[in-house]
Amino acid sequence: MSSASTLTNSPTSLTVHVASPSDVPRIEALIGACGLHLATRGHRNWLPPYPLDFVRRDQERGEAFVALLDGELVGTFALTALGGEVPWREPSAPALYLHRLAVEPALQGRGWGQALLQAAQEEARARGAAWLRLDAYEDNVFLARFYAAAGYEARGRVRIDIGREDLPVLKLICMERALSR
Repeated sequence: MSSASTLTNSPTSLTVHVASPSDVPRIEALIGACGLHLATRGHRNWLPPYPLDFVRRDQERGEAFVALLDGELVGTFALTALGGEVPWREPSAPALYLHRLAVEPALQGRGWGQALLQAAQEEARARGAAWLRLDAYEDNVFLARFYAAAGYEARGRVRIDIGREDLPVLKLICMERALSR
């Protein structure tokens, strides 16, 4: 998938590829829309001011991905080397870290998140990773269950002081899954 990959789910196809500089504003808009949607469910962790410089950095490094459905951006994710100090099962094994997996709110609940997660796993495997690691906002029980159902196991929790008045500390569950070869 390092260039492009197509996943089929119903009659339409989802194409996933490395993000270009012109994709960055669209990714930022999607993250904003998802942040507002999450807030309606009581989760404020993606509300502005979300640090969007991460999106630009990941795109410049070839680590940001976009998912297109009929040419429209419907999802995004990033795969980076960042992993944190967590008791991973095999801490020295090659691993990538999944960040910002997001699906257009109007399409959520239809399997596109699972398709994006599958694409991220395939890309991580293609990049030589034996493990895919991620974190989920501790208060978002639905998200933790989503990842657990996909085979991810919790390995620890971290607290990050993000200094926002409305959300001073971000509490995350760190999870990982071995990638089969």
